[in-house]
Amino acid sequence: MLTSLDIKKLQSVFATKEDLDRFAIKEDLNWFAIKEDLQNSEDRLGHKFLSSLDEVMHELKEIREDFITGAYRNSENSKKIENHEERISSVEESLAF
Repeated sequence: MLTSLDIKKLQSVFATKEDLDRFAIKEDLNWFAIKEDLQNSEDRLGHKFLSSLDEVMHELKEIREDFITGAYRNSENSKKIENHEERISSVEESLAF
């Protein structure tokens, strides 16, 4: 027959139900794998997003350059038009229109 002292000794050697609840089980380890997979997916998604953002920024840079070029050409054309107005006015004055 086991005495109380024997039971206490056995309890110190064997894991109790409470002790086992603190250990990871197979399902818990599967969650760690899923967490790693999610992290890898997140990293890939972040890389893909940044690559797409690089493409958009490149397009934006080209649009800005085109806009600056167009604005410069517009100012040059405005100067020519103003010059034409002066020349037309002087021609009209000389022809007495």
